[in-house]
This record gives sequence, structure tokens and C-alpha cells, in this order.
Amino acid sequence: MFRKILNIIKWLGVLAVVLLIGNYFLPNDFSVTRSLVIDAPITTVFNEVNDLKRWEEWSAWQASDPSIKVKYGSISEGVNGSYSWKGEKTGAGTLTIKSAQPNREIRTIIDFGEERFGHGTWTFEETDEGTVVTWTFYAEIGHTPYLRYLMHWGSKDVGESLQEGLDRLRAVSLQRVAAKQLQEEERLQAGESD
Repeated sequence: MFRKILNIIKWLGVLAVVLLIGNYFLPNDFSVTRSLVIDAPITTVFNEVNDLKRWEEWSAWQASDPSIKVKYGSISEGVNGSYSWKGEKTGAGTLTIKSAQPNREIRTIIDFGEERFGHGTWTFEETDEGTVVTWTFYAEIGHTPYLRYLMHWGSKDVGESLQEGLDRLRAVSLQRVAAKQLQEEERLQAGESD
């Protein structure tokens, strides 16, 4: 029995050494990028991202955590627009728009607390097929083994959340375009009946 316990301790020690050494081969940063073409005007898509109050309609994280509570800053759109959240599944943090170039790019910083930050970059490009939206999430992890392994293994989940958010953004943008077209048709019909 004693030999079995020593053998288990030995193998746990070997596993700990392997994980510690493996930590040095993992990157110090973490980046995930997803893109999508949305058949909507670039202004429509840009405005959905630039106005943080609209994120409730398409954010994958807000959809995945019904307990989430969001509080908007004094500015919720454009540069310095911000919101804070707290949820059972999503944890807590604050997102702030650091820069916004209309119809081109939006940069955000996400404060997860405990001096942990992430960065988001959104780019918008008008093409013949529609608006190409690219969303990148980037974070410096440092040398903390737990965070390095967590981010390495969690990149698939983050990528899926970015993609889901983009898919939801497409649906909301297309709804806005359809509503605007309907309003225009109704306006034209009202003008014809006069």
C-alpha cells in the first residue's frame, strides 16, 4: 500500500513538472479573430457596435447568462462609452470604447478586475457582398501558468462566442435594414395617396 502511495506521488510530481515546463512553451498573449460578411450598409453595422446599449440585442455573452446585470456609464456610445456587467456565469467587468473611427474601426478595453485586461478590435470594410466585420479579442496573459493554460484551452470557447456574437449582429443588422425599408415604403405610399 505504501509503495502505491509513493508511486502516485511520484507520478503527480512528474505531471506537475511537465505542466510547469509546458507553461514556458505557451504564448504570453492570447488572440482570437472572427470575421463575417453582413449584407447591410456599413453605417448600420458600425452603429450596432458603437452603441453599447444595442449590444444587449446581439451579444453572445449576455445571451448565455440570464443573470447578467448591466449598468451603463454616463456615455454609452462612441469614445469613452462604457458599461459594466456582473453575472453568475460571465463574472464581472467593465468594457470601454477607447477609440472609434466611424465606419472603419472600434477599439475597446475590457477590465476583468484584479489587473486583468482584454482588448477588442472591430474593423468594418464595405465590399460588393456587404460589410465585412472582423472582431478580434486580445489579452496579455503573462507568466501565470493557470491563466496561460486556461486561455490556451479556452480559445475555442472564445472563438465560438465571437462567432455567435457576429451571427447575432448580422440578424439584428438585417432586421434594422428591413425595418428602415418598410418605413421608407410606407412613407412613399403615404405620399402617393395625398
